[in-house]
Amino acid sequence: MVNLSAPKNVHEVRVFLGMVNHLGKFTEHLADKTKPIRDLMQKDHQWVWGPPQQKAFEEIKSILAAAPVLALCDLNKETKISADVSSFGLGGVLQQKQEDQTWRPVMFISRALTPVECRHAQLEKKALALTWACERLSDYIVGKSIIAETDHKPVVPLLTTRTLDEVPHRVQWLRMRLMRFHFKEVNHVPRKEMYIADALSRIQAENSNRMATVPEEEVNIYVYSVLDSLPVSDVKLMEIK
Repeated sequence: MVNLSAPKNVHEVRVFLGMVNHLGKFTEHLADKTKPIRDLMQKDHQWVWGPPQQKAFEEIKSILAAAPVLALCDLNKETKISADVSSFGLGGVLQQKQEDQTWRPVMFISRALTPVECRHAQLEKKALALTWACERLSDYIVGKSIIAETDHKPVVPLLTTRTLDEVPHRVQWLRMRLMRFHFKEVNHVPRKEMYIADALSRIQAENSNRMATVPEEEVNIYVYSVLDSLPVSDVKLMEIK
């Protein structure tokens, strides 16, 4: 969060402020601090990102990355992970339900897509975002029953109800990587409500990390070991032959 680059256009300002407004209920006077940035969205206002906007941007990032906006992790609280992807980056957030029934963020994460990942189909990117977020936040969620959120509805059945041989090959690999996590629910959430993950995927830090959470060689070894142990019916074996 603290390393996010400044918005470069009105669209990125709108995305950033969407996240800020969503988290604004956890702190006071945040609307006053965003005024220099909000002014850039006015139709009669020329785009100029100057010292007032940069100062407000840095102050807001510091607020969002500290208490009372950011909460301490409590393993006894209900936990959910929201993940999203843009054309060049991944974003995710770990949130927990508080005593007042509000969801507060515990950790923000983001990284840039590799050149190969940028060429993936949108469905595969969305599945990758959720897989990467769970692996990146595994220290917080392994052994827990969690909720997962995505804004791409076709991903939900591919990661839940479909059998392994009914999903695309690349999604098979991602789904097998998710087998060590326990999902109480995998929910579709409209994109307009995925404020935090959407903003983190679109506004990347300079020199953002592109490293995958699990080396590809490890994934290949695991996948091939699973495939070798899959039962094959006599009819299927003849079809393969």
